[in-house]
Amino acid sequence: MDEIRIELALEIIQLKIVHYIKKYNGKDVKGFQEELKKLANERDKIYELDEDAINKAYNVYLKEIKEGA
Repeated sequence: MDEIRIELALEIIQLKIVHYIKKYNGKDVKGFQEELKKLANERDKIYELDEDAINKAYNVYLKEIKEGA
């Protein structure tokens, strides 16, 4: 597996986490925590070299970050 692709996937998931935290509006704490936990689990999967998680970072999270979601 390409190390650069993995590093970029990690950067993408980190940016997604930062964007998610920034747009949190203070409501629904439980939902916020669950989504944050889900994103952290995705990050852990990337560390474990899970190809699906890496592809999701590129195909889903990168597009969301570009769109400002």
